[in-house]
Amino acid sequence: MWLAKVLTLNPETFPGPLAHSVIGKGLGKWWNLEIRNIRDYSKTRHKKVDDTIYGGGNGMLIRADVLGDAIDDFFELENKDCPIIYVSPRGIKFDQEMALNFSQKRGIQLISGKFEGIDERILQYYNIKEVSIGDYILSSGDIPILAIINACVRLLNDTFITKHNDLNPLNEESFSLFDQELGALLEYPQYTKPRVWRTLEVPKIFLSGDHKNIQATRKAEAKIKTLLMKKKFNNNKDA
Repeated sequence: MWLAKVLTLNPETFPGPLAHSVIGKGLGKWWNLEIRNIRDYSKTRHKKVDDTIYGGGNGMLIRADVLGDAIDDFFELENKDCPIIYVSPRGIKFDQEMALNFSQKRGIQLISGKFEGIDERILQYYNIKEVSIGDYILSSGDIPILAIINACVRLLNDTFITKHNDLNPLNEESFSLFDQELGALLEYPQYTKPRVWRTLEVPKIFLSGDHKNIQATRKAEAKIKTLLMKKKFNNNKDA
C-alpha cells in the first residue's frame, strides 16, 4: 500500500480534500496517510517549536532539535524507497514526471514548514530533497503537500482504471501526450452533450466515429494549445 507520512504544525488540515472523490475512496484501501504534529516533540512547557534566526532576520525558524526528534521518531529513515521531502519555494519544481516517480515508490515522507522555514542543518543532516509547487509564498507547506499527494495518488494503478476495457484515462491527460519538438503536451479540448450550446457546436470530427482521425485531431489541438501557452508564458516573462 502506497504511504504518505506528513510532519506538520497543522494536523487538522489533513486529510482535507484528500478524503473526497475517487482518491478519498481509496484512502485505507490502496493508499494510506499518516500525520504527526511537530509540536508533540517540543520539550518546552508551552510546546514552542520555533526561535529567532542567528545573525538577524525577520521571522522565526522551526528548531533543528524539535524537528530532528520528530523525523527520527516518525519517519522511516532506513527506507530508501520512501524519500523525505521538504516543500519550499526554493526547491526543484514539482511536475508530472516527479509525481510519476514518487507514485512508483513505496511512498513519500513530507515536512510542512511554517514561519520562515526550518533550520538548514535539518536538510543537510537528513539529505532532504526540497520541492516547490511554484514561485510564490504560502503561509505553510500544508497546501503544497496536499497537491503533491493528490498528484501522486491519482497515478496509482488502482485509482484510475476505468470500468470499460481496463483503459487508463491518465494516458491521454495533460503532460501524458508527447511531441518530439515540444515535449510533453497540454491536454486537447474535449466536448460532451449537448451537441449545440449557445450557438457553439461540437466539431463534426468528434461525432464521426473515425477514431484514427479523432486521435490525429486531438494531438494537433494539443500542440496548438501548448504552443499558445508557451507564447503567453514568454510574453509575460518579457513584459
